[in-house]
Formats: sequence, structure tokens, C-alpha cells
Amino acid sequence: MPCPENDKTQGEVTGFTKSPEGEIAFVETEDYGSVSVLINSTCWQGNGGPQRGEIIVISGLTRFPKGWRAMSARKFILADEA
Repeated sequence: MPCPENDKTQGEVTGFTKSPEGEIAFVETEDYGSVSVLINSTCWQGNGGPQRGEIIVISGLTRFPKGWRAMSARKFILADEA
């Protein structure tokens, strides 16, 4: 497994929850299992947040006691197919 803080992976949005910091999306990835993504201006790149079932690209993963957290995320684009 590559160094997670430098890794970029993709996964499917499986659900959402609210926190004091903002909305959190849960993303199921092949390499890391479930990853949480904070959907706010510091983490989410782009306009409009993700939807359940959408594939997104996440990067800058950090391990916390409750699981993996992404430092940044964005929508999947055609260039990600390569």
C-alpha cells in the first residue's frame, strides 16, 4: 500500500452525516475501506457536494482511531479514467 498521506484513490459515496465542522460523506474505497470526507471549503474542491452513489477522488489520507479521513476530495472527471 502506498504512503497514505500522498496517496490518491477513488471510491463510492455511501452515506452522509452532520458534524459541528459540517457535513461528512462516507466513501467506500478498495484500498482503505471506509473513508470520511468533510464537505466544506477546506476539504471539498469544486462547486456542489457529492451525491450518494457518486464516485469521487480523495487524497491526503490520514489514519485516526475511528478510521481513515481524507484531507481533500473532488468529483471524478474523465481524465481520472487514465
